[in-house]
Amino acid sequence: MAPQQFPVGQNAVEIEVRDIQPVVEIELRDVVVQAGGEAISVYEGAYEVTPRVNGPVVLPTKDKRMNDNVTVNAIPVSETDNEAGGVTLTIGA
Repeated sequence: MAPQQFPVGQNAVEIEVRDIQPVVEIELRDVVVQAGGEAISVYEGAYEVTPRVNGPVVLPTKDKRMNDNVTVNAIPVSETDNEAGGVTLTIGA
């Protein structure tokens, strides 16, 4: 490669680049590097969830890159006839 000149004040600096080798090699798996150099892990958990009636469902997505939307299913609901002649509504079973 031919030498290149770069202006520095009133003078010029001549630089010749030869056989550049990488200083550090880093293998990234399941990591995304965003603009600015920040590495963000890829979320590898479930992307479909059904709510519970006895507590929250928490997906560990904080500070992770999502590859898809999360689907929140409807809370299961069922109706059955009861002995009193009415209907029993069961939510979340």
